[in-house]
Formats: sequence, C-alpha cells, structure tokens
Amino acid sequence: MTTHPSHLPLRANGKGAWFGWPDDPKIEELREAWFNASTLGAQKRIGEEIQLRAFQSMPYYPLGLTRLPTAFRRDITDVEEGFPIFWNVRRA
Repeated sequence: MTTHPSHLPLRANGKGAWFGWPDDPKIEELREAWFNASTLGAQKRIGEEIQLRAFQSMPYYPLGLTRLPTAFRRDITDVEEGFPIFWNVRRA
C-alpha cells in the first residue's frame, strides 16, 4: 500500500486549505477511509465512491492538459526521463 497518494485538486478540506478551496466532508471522509482500507479491494471500492462523489460535487474543473512532445533516435543515449533537458545527451 502506498503511503502518500495524493491528488491535490480532489482535496475538499475547505477552511483547512487555501482560501476558496471546496468544502466537501464526504470526499474527505472517503479519502480517510481509503488510507485506512486494509485490502486492495476495499481501496478500489472506496476509490470508485470518491470518483462518483467528485462528479456530484465537482470540487474542481480540469481546464487543460500539458504534454511535452519529445522524440528520440536510437543513436541518442543518456536522455533523462521527465521534463526534456538536453545536457549529458550524447550519440551512441
């Protein structure tokens, strides 16, 4: 079981968060239950309940997605994963 799963936009702890943050005690209750679940099956069930509740209360609206398009050649090595940076890159 992971010890620090988090999806910040799904937090709904109102006054315990930044100003203007949503206040939905049910989501917070389900989140706590997810952390305390003893089996993977229980976590999955609670995760489904969190998702359903999020669609009912809409604690946030995703406004976009950023992808960094990157292409590689077979003869280029030592490219770091994640944000594309191009130092330490060399031809094989």
